[in-house]
Amino acid sequence: MNEYKFRAWEKLNKEMVFFDPDKNDEYVSANFYSLVHGRNPRGTLMQSIGLKDDNGTDIYEGDIVRVKSRMDSAEGEVCFHECSYCFKINVDNEFESPYRQIGTGWYGIEVIGNIYE
Repeated sequence: MNEYKFRAWEKLNKEMVFFDPDKNDEYVSANFYSLVHGRNPRGTLMQSIGLKDDNGTDIYEGDIVRVKSRMDSAEGEVCFHECSYCFKINVDNEFESPYRQIGTGWYGIEVIGNIYE
């Protein structure tokens, strides 16, 4: 069963706010909703991709991950592209193509940051 977890980057306070819809807290739900969908949205919504890295950390859209294959390793940003979660590989300190599907030919994934912090 998939776990639906979300987080949002709160622009004013420059902090990450997490939301788990399985926890039925109406106050938190209303505040999180207004953060990302309200009249004056002040947050950017990101969803967990349903995988954890090697350290047990949930992986979200917008995370920067280091992945390893048998021959090399790469760093990239987790994103949703053409109906699957992928990462854009960091080439010469710029995020460029190719998009690589997470879980295809890679082993060893580690979250090393996110695009906001």
